[in-house]
Amino acid sequence: MTNHHNIPKKALIIDDQQTISMIYSKVLKDLGIEKVFTAPSASIGLKGYLVELPDLVLLDVNMPIKDGLTLLKEIMSNDPDANVVMLTSVNDRQTVINCLRAGAKNYLLKMDEVSDVKQKLIDIMRKLDFSRNEFRSIKASA
Repeated sequence: MTNHHNIPKKALIIDDQQTISMIYSKVLKDLGIEKVFTAPSASIGLKGYLVELPDLVLLDVNMPIKDGLTLLKEIMSNDPDANVVMLTSVNDRQTVINCLRAGAKNYLLKMDEVSDVKQKLIDIMRKLDFSRNEFRSIKASA
């Protein structure tokens, strides 16, 4: 399955669709992640990020009030080493490019089959460095 040295301990899913959060939460737990937290909005997600300091974040691009790209920039300004993977239901090249430029490590299409999502997450996690998370600190919020 996965290299157990490269499985994050904590993950945060930020998505306004509860069904998506539940599906991805199960996928992450199936991959061996011990603690998976969910947040239904960008504001709750940012607070959760700053409190929990998850090793991996799955972040929805399209959310009401504050979109995922704006939240991604906020997370990266607090923690430039954050491992954020964007979730999108639209395969829009420019949106993906904007997210990657802002610091996202990768992206997942919401409409992909669960088995495809699981395999893509395994591939993404292999490329990420979670070990540094034990020693990182984030910038104090203004």
